[in-house]
Amino acid sequence: MMLLDIIDNLPRLRMSGSQFQIILWLLRQLGVSRIPAYGAFRKMQKELQATSGSSPTQYTSSIGNIFYVNSIGESVMRVRVIF
Repeated sequence: MMLLDIIDNLPRLRMSGSQFQIILWLLRQLGVSRIPAYGAFRKMQKELQATSGSSPTQYTSSIGNIFYVNSIGESVMRVRVIF
């Protein structure tokens, strides 16, 4: 599941739902065990985001560029809870 989530969230390789469904189908055809259904995978992603995700803070640079930053303290706190 972790590798599927990483593939689905690669920043420079955005895949459509149809493309991701093909990957899941291909894995099933290759005999890989415990491949989730597409809907179950999306549900797991939403639950994971709700329980362990953080909301980035928006900042604007002096020249007007908008960027987002995650709180390092919040991320460290979440890791301490997991381990």
